[in-house]
Amino acid sequence: MTVVHRRDPRVKIIATIILSIITLQATPVELICLSLFVAACSLWARIHPRVMLQALRPAFPLFLCLFLVYALTTPGRPLLPLPDRLWRLSYEGVYFGCGQIWKFFLLLITACILTATTTQSDLALGLKKLLQPLQVFGLSSDDLALMLILALRFIPTLREEMNRIKEAQLARGASFQVLRRGGIQAIAQFAQSLSCSVFQRCDDLVAAMEARGYQPGYRTYLHELAFTPLDYWILAVLLLALIAAFAVH
Repeated sequence: MTVVHRRDPRVKIIATIILSIITLQATPVELICLSLFVAACSLWARIHPRVMLQALRPAFPLFLCLFLVYALTTPGRPLLPLPDRLWRLSYEGVYFGCGQIWKFFLLLITACILTATTTQSDLALGLKKLLQPLQVFGLSSDDLALMLILALRFIPTLREEMNRIKEAQLARGASFQVLRRGGIQAIAQFAQSLSCSVFQRCDDLVAAMEARGYQPGYRTYLHELAFTPLDYWILAVLLLALIAAFAVH
């Protein structure tokens, strides 16, 4: 287990939030420094780059769409001699688009490091501790942490269910291409089947929790979290970096 894995989950959650705030308002030079820091964290955590690429692969189409929106709608010097009535690809748009995509890429990488180095139980316990001040407003930190962990737990299950339903419909001759005949109907049937499966799994989960005597509210844990001196130093450095970022910008 690496140094990153052994850190308190509260420290890693706070670090992810602070790095996200700094990234969103960072300049190109600051983005380079943040990229080097995030790369060093991934090396310390011994996360293979292939794992990162697999986690980021679903976001690549979104990155491309965002880049095209920024590149084609940002006014500036035209990059290609297109007519004025069409969207103009500008130098400023390409520069601004690359910067925004770079920021989103760093945000996702930081989130991947958090989820790859923290177990679901530690993440739930860390969120519970961080959300305890919300109890003043009548909100249960235990229930909020449980809902988030259940959502994270069901993401891979939902993906497997989507693949299973899609393969079953493809085996029956369905086509999911909108332009082809029956494509829209196949997509509607796919969404209906997926919704029914999700609701059925939710009912099974509720029945299983009730059968085990689950009661909402305060819960105890086998292991309690405790900050180490290194955790305090990391929090102090992160807070100073956040204050410096706001002071500079």
